Amino acid sequence: MMKRKLYILTTYFPPTISIASNRMEAFAKYLNPDFFEVEVVTLATENSEVESLKNLKIKRLPNTSKLNFQKFSGKETFWFHKLKAAYNRILTYFLRNEHKSWQKAAEKYLFNELRVNPEAILLASYAPVAPILAAINLKIKFPKIFLITDFRDSMTNPLVHPALLRYNHKIQTKALQKADLILSVSAPILTEFSNILGGQAHKLLEIRNGYDFELAPTTFFNTTFTISYIGTFYGERKPDYFFKALQQFIKKTNSKLVVQLVGVGNSISIPHEIKDKVQVFPKIEHEQALQMMKQTDALLLLHPRSDYKGVFTGKIFEYLGSLRPIIATVDTQDVAAQLILECKAGFVAEFDQVDQIENAINKAYLLWKNKEKLNFNLELIAQQHRKNQVNILNEALKVKLL
Repeated sequence: MMKRKLYILTTYFPPTISIASNRMEAFAKYLNPDFFEVEVVTLATENSEVESLKNLKIKRLPNTSKLNFQKFSGKETFWFHKLKAAYNRILTYFLRNEHKSWQKAAEKYLFNELRVNPEAILLASYAPVAPILAAINLKIKFPKIFLITDFRDSMTNPLVHPALLRYNHKIQTKALQKADLILSVSAPILTEFSNILGGQAHKLLEIRNGYDFELAPTTFFNTTFTISYIGTFYGERKPDYFFKALQQFIKKTNSKLVVQLVGVGNSISIPHEIKDKVQVFPKIEHEQALQMMKQTDALLLLHPRSDYKGVFTGKIFEYLGSLRPIIATVDTQDVAAQLILECKAGFVAEFDQVDQIENAINKAYLLWKNKEKLNFNLELIAQQHRKNQVNILNEALKVKLL
């Protein structure tokens, strides 16, 4: 296979901290350098000079749009958090594409690049919408490029504001039709895309987010049973049912324990009865978060039931790679629950079923009390490593570009 130029078009890339950045970095890091000359076209940020990968060409372009959605640091006060959220909801009615100026700059840059490399590969990732819009326009101008559209979520998922649904559906459908290959994080989302396209399964490929560190089994146990949650709370993803189950568990067993909530902000209400058991920490660096995951006795995963299927949640893969028991209060009929059970990595309970959650807490507690480990499915967990996930794309491109 002849070496091809491959452009990754995204607004998320390190040093920006996010699951989206991690996914884009994995593509840049693990796409086969024997077959692909990778260049990233991304957003200029305050810390852009700090590049994570050596010998990778990165073109950073500014977004000069004046109207932008508010970002959340996790350090806002409760009312400031609410004010930002309200501002964003109002702005949604007026702003379809907050990266419009960046999109124009990216299109201009890639137009000049593709005139030299008209059969290059372009991988554009949603969200936000700007990379997808740019990719559609470039595919029209350069029909011989091999277009890969990467959807970390469906553009019509339940978290999308109703004011955007019609617009997003139109853009998503056009992007799916123009793409030569369509990536997403789970099979249910790809099934949704197949229904939109009326088939075309040959264009669809599941690439999960994964984790990016080596597996290191441990026999570590804290002196006090410790449950940790690392991430944010938003919408219905709140720990209210978990708190009720925790109260129930403590009342029945009189057990001593600690719950660590890291990076959750100030938008939660902790019941008075367990306030002394719950420690809230500000957002921490990614390496610190990974270390905390590996030094806890159980990891808490939250995701409410929904008609929208295919949500692993971003942190599940790093939880799995940490090889610590997972207390998963999730949609038991969705992919996260299925993967945890297949990996033999923890205990699954329906998100809003207090007795089930209490039972999961108790099982994790007994593991700690008896100094026992789970019999993890290490082979399946290893398959979730980002290198192995990107290799799925490497193999697919080998076949499609021959």
